[in-house]
Amino acid sequence: MDSPLGTRLIRFGSFGLGTSMYFDEASQEVLHGLTPQDVAMVNTSPSHFTQGIVRLSEIFPFYGEESDVDEWEAAAKGVEDIIREVDTRAYYEGAYWYEFRWDVSIGDFHE
Repeated sequence: MDSPLGTRLIRFGSFGLGTSMYFDEASQEVLHGLTPQDVAMVNTSPSHFTQGIVRLSEIFPFYGEESDVDEWEAAAKGVEDIIREVDTRAYYEGAYWYEFRWDVSIGDFHE
């Protein structure tokens, strides 16, 4: 599959309502999007992506089912800190990990 920039994308996963994960051979970035023509960066490299997943899995579940909004926000801050530490360029408004952090902050990731 080709991206809008003409680079080759390798689809390696999917989640949600048809969103796919891609590896861009030219930039070496991990991307996500509904189609190869509509992708955005997840991480600057597969190793950053993997490291982020491993680090986040070490603290999952982020909170218990009976947790409250304060616990959700504390967990979300922990998620943000990990992503920023692993791959600074991967955390910005509207980015995959930015949105993931906000999902954690509203209680979507309990046991």
